Amino acid sequence: MSQPETPTKPCHSCRRQRLRCDRSYPHCNKCTNAGKECLGYGKLFRWTGAVASRGKLAGRTSSAPVPAQGSGVDAAAAATAASSISPASSGDSQKEEGSWLSPPESHESPLTPPAGSDYSPENMQLVTSRATSVETELKTPYILIDPLYQDLGESHRYYLSYFTNRLCKDLVSQDVPSENPFRSLLPLTKAHPLLQYIIVAASAAHMSNLVKAPLPSIQEDRMIAFNREYASRKALQDALVAKHKALRLMHHAVQDLDATGGDVALAAALFFVNVELIESGKHGWRAHLEGAGRIMSLLQPSSSSDNALRDYMLSDCFIYFILGSAFMPIKFQTESYFQASQMSSILDRAAANSYMCCPPAILQILHGASQLSNMQDDTASPAETEALGLALLQQAHSFDIAGWANDARTVSYLHGIPIASRIHAGSAHRLAACLYILQAVPAVGAAVGPEFGQALSRDLYEHLASIPDDDPNFKATTWPTFIVGAEAEDEQQRNVLEDVCEDSDGSVPFWSLLQKLLSREIKSWATLLDLLETIAVTARGSSGSAGDYGSLRLAVENEPSFFTEVWPSILRFATSLPENFPDGSITKLQSGQALCLSRSQCASLLAHQFLCTFEPPRVEFYDFSVWYGSNQRHPAAISAYLKSLFVYFRIRGAQQPGEVDSVPVEYRLWSAEPNTALGTNAELSTQFWRNTKLSKLSFINLKTHSTKFHELDQLGMNSAVVVSANKDIGFGQSGTQEELHLGASPESCVAVLFTPRLEDNEALCIKGAQPMIRFDGQRRHISWTVHDPPVAGGRLLLMDALEIDVAAGDLESEDHLPDLQEHNIIREITKANAAFTSWPQNSDSAVFTGQWGCGAFNGEPTVKLLLLWMAASLSGKKLNVVFDEGEAEFGRCFQELTENMSAYSVLDLMSVLREVPKNINRLGVLRWIHDFGMRT
Repeated sequence: MSQPETPTKPCHSCRRQRLRCDRSYPHCNKCTNAGKECLGYGKLFRWTGAVASRGKLAGRTSSAPVPAQGSGVDAAAAATAASSISPASSGDSQKEEGSWLSPPESHESPLTPPAGSDYSPENMQLVTSRATSVETELKTPYILIDPLYQDLGESHRYYLSYFTNRLCKDLVSQDVPSENPFRSLLPLTKAHPLLQYIIVAASAAHMSNLVKAPLPSIQEDRMIAFNREYASRKALQDALVAKHKALRLMHHAVQDLDATGGDVALAAALFFVNVELIESGKHGWRAHLEGAGRIMSLLQPSSSSDNALRDYMLSDCFIYFILGSAFMPIKFQTESYFQASQMSSILDRAAANSYMCCPPAILQILHGASQLSNMQDDTASPAETEALGLALLQQAHSFDIAGWANDARTVSYLHGIPIASRIHAGSAHRLAACLYILQAVPAVGAAVGPEFGQALSRDLYEHLASIPDDDPNFKATTWPTFIVGAEAEDEQQRNVLEDVCEDSDGSVPFWSLLQKLLSREIKSWATLLDLLETIAVTARGSSGSAGDYGSLRLAVENEPSFFTEVWPSILRFATSLPENFPDGSITKLQSGQALCLSRSQCASLLAHQFLCTFEPPRVEFYDFSVWYGSNQRHPAAISAYLKSLFVYFRIRGAQQPGEVDSVPVEYRLWSAEPNTALGTNAELSTQFWRNTKLSKLSFINLKTHSTKFHELDQLGMNSAVVVSANKDIGFGQSGTQEELHLGASPESCVAVLFTPRLEDNEALCIKGAQPMIRFDGQRRHISWTVHDPPVAGGRLLLMDALEIDVAAGDLESEDHLPDLQEHNIIREITKANAAFTSWPQNSDSAVFTGQWGCGAFNGEPTVKLLLLWMAASLSGKKLNVVFDEGEAEFGRCFQELTENMSAYSVLDLMSVLREVPKNINRLGVLRWIHDFGMRT
């Protein structure tokens, strides 16, 4: 699918506002960040010929001219400006006393900029709403809207829309638009100004808090930040004005409930409570809750199954009463209005979708505990109080949360809701109620001991941490979070909890959360799986490995010492990440740069690659989750890679800090010398190549290929082994040479976190990474042995060969062998020279290699080996070529060929390669050079 071209013109929204557009496709970021709808870049269509039914344009079509003193845009603009004057400036403040009883009317936009500001209302808007075209406003001052709201000002229409689209979601657990009872309040707002004003006040207060929090972006435009602050202030001002008018209307409403309507008055009282809680959460809500209780006493709660709105309002009032009585030592004066006998039936009616997401039984237990804590000493003896408290604790602790959560699915419109977060939220309330009982009734806490409370706190935190902040039930975690915070034993724990709850950007700091998760006791596969899943959902919002950990589970079960030696080591190095990296980051390697990491630093990085906690430094293959799933292309290789990783952590965990960091690991990204390529300085390069004799070439014949040459005692201090790599170096899921070497040596795997894609003149040299196992064989035919005791590691040269299939696509004729193209030859020599010059030359310096680039990359083996010989010679290194039994015949012929070239210079060998016919078949180069090339 082709990518769309970059737009040549600004989007329609920016063009109309004469703003600079960033021309992002399909919507520009300026509009998106401002909370507006981007009109895009295509053609715009506008309704024409619509007949106005009222006003000055009655009987006219939308394309008819507007009669005005001015003409064109100026007159329309004047009308538009007039419509945006605030009520105070339009004479609203001069109305007679009692004019507030008339239907509410406000024409001021909630996001109108301050006087004298250069910012347009469109720039101020941060909450997504229906966009209105400036051109449409000018040409059609009247638009078709719901008749219910046609007499309302723009501001009130905006906040009522916000109530429908945003605030209503917070009033229930799962928002199903057609089933949310609070949306049924909107039709009542036209006939009941009280309800309209209090809903506007609640919506504006909610929006003020929402837009006041910084956006989740590190880099933001300062204008947007200013506009967000102003929008918050303006919305708060609108909330206070609407609340003031609603209070005056409420005074008249309670004088005649029959005329107002009991449900309307109760809804208004409930939203007064909500407004006070949104604004400050202080004691102002108590008076409104007492008023709601008085109204409830006059209502006589209905038992009708279809009166959903009343059921939810009554339930919310009882929930506020229960939570208030739990924290307020002074009893409510209106306690008689909240009868305990009614509590169960009222809470049960809305239990399936209550915003609190708390079992009614737990709420009743909480109320019972609050009553018990306020009981006078002469009412019950200490022993009786303790017995009652223990009974409440037992009821709460044994409550079946899973059964309660699944009961919600019996409601038809909640049949498909996710149950996991509902279970976590319900469990959090259950545990919080238990902790509350321990504090409210000290005798119970003394009876069960402090360890019981500590265990409850740990479990409560785990449940809270398992609910993502974008989950609908996240809003139900406020009370349990407060309880677990109150249980924090010292200042440090409270600070950690505050950090976990929210940082300065309004987001959850992952490190604090991870520390808490890692403090859990992990002694079984089930607890390890739960930890990995929690990390995956928290860090990425989805289950790790699609929820499939089959290969990891098998590896853990086959490692007897995993939970006694391996996991403690992983935990040790994972939690020491801040100490190992005080700056909190790793600089990406630049060409010619080397990075030295201590073994403790490597172990910390590997621990987090195992836990899958890093943000992706690239698209894929940056952590070990690729090894965890059941459906692996090469199960045997995956088993070996995980075994190598477990051996690594078992060994590191048994070492003392000084022993761990005795020898660092070096990662060097190296580029080629300028004089290796003929195209850079032809005269200099030609002379250099002519004067450079081919270096010593040796051959090693093995039964099968092996990773043993990575071992220092096999390689030597001054030598290196070639690894045929990809441009994006790293580990994988099969058995290629690169994957085997990195899988055998976990410390090599961390290179994926800071190594960029290799350029044509770059290679990566890894020195000192310790191999944990030795592989014998390649691809499907591999076996391995564990190094016991561990051995030292030498140098790995990760260098990507030319992908011949890709290179062949550039040729005009498919008959040409890509390996023999001049630019491809120079590219491979340059690449190899970059690798071979990455460490100093010494008399015994040598390069060990197999048939580099001749497997998956389909290179011609004779050409590739001759190019490696040339590059080794240019860098002053010997070349040791390794063949296995399957390559023995080719190795014998190649050795015979090269014996006759011992006196050649690098330029002589280059001349031979230039003579090879370009249309020769692959694998035919060796025979042609033997028969004809040597004569030349």
